[in-house]
Amino acid sequence: MKIFITGATGLLGSSLLSHFSSPKHEILALSRKLKSSSEKTTTWVKGTLESINHWKNYLKSIDVAIHAAALTEQGASINEYWKINVEGTRNFLLACREMKVPKIILISTANVFGYGSIEQPGTELNPAKYPFTDSGYAQSKISAHELILEFSDLFIVSIHPTFMIGEQTDKITSSNQIFNSLLGKRIAFFPSGGKNFIGTTDVVHGIEKAIEHGKKGESYLLSDQNLSYLEFFTMASEINRQNTRLIPIPILVIRTLQWLSKTFFKHSKINPINLEIIQVKNFYSSSKAQKELHWKPQYFFQDLQKAIQSFKG
Repeated sequence: MKIFITGATGLLGSSLLSHFSSPKHEILALSRKLKSSSEKTTTWVKGTLESINHWKNYLKSIDVAIHAAALTEQGASINEYWKINVEGTRNFLLACREMKVPKIILISTANVFGYGSIEQPGTELNPAKYPFTDSGYAQSKISAHELILEFSDLFIVSIHPTFMIGEQTDKITSSNQIFNSLLGKRIAFFPSGGKNFIGTTDVVHGIEKAIEHGKKGESYLLSDQNLSYLEFFTMASEINRQNTRLIPIPILVIRTLQWLSKTFFKHSKINPINLEIIQVKNFYSSSKAQKELHWKPQYFFQDLQKAIQSFKG
């Protein structure tokens, strides 16, 4: 199978490269900087989502194109998110249309859909809801998801992972930000919320199953462990064999930070919406993906161990 991958240097993209690197597959990986590869089956293509004319011809004779590139870093402006996550996705789809790519896998986020509770987790039927509807990142991914209708002539399958945990290739990731506040600390503070966590290995396997079984125009949530931050911090501490005193962040501290951030941290990771998000238990179900893609998550704990080891260096 001949596969084209964007975002190939990121957490998920690098895992996709590793998984599909075999004599059975030929991989073309898009990167802003030209890279060399020890894998004979991988060819690096230099280019950006803004300059599709420089690389679109590589899409000829591709069996499947996986769009994993995105701006996920917290604190960017809405214009920065829009440029990469919306316009970049539109450019990618335009190139796929022109080159007649037969199958496209779009990697989105679970927050395109509304979260639920531990008793009734969110599904693909739930519309996005506050506070994620006020997040610049989530807004851009919601708009990018709506492009599926604009490009309804293409065979697009949309994949929506929850919070991914896995071996790190980049120190600037959301999971590393969590580990930085916990690992090696005698005291760590945790917020009142929680989220669904999933291992990158399970996401890669879900994407492989989506290539095989995904239906045109359908969206699939890939989720696994619904955990409070206290549960996640406890689990990570036990894996790292550290005895850390875990203290909940008082709501007064959260409210004070929200008030201060409106003036001093407008384009920072510390902003009112992010502080609101960490108080929410955004839980999800992957029942649709498990049924229609014949997929089941099973590698979260192994990927959490790998993530902790790679974070420690």
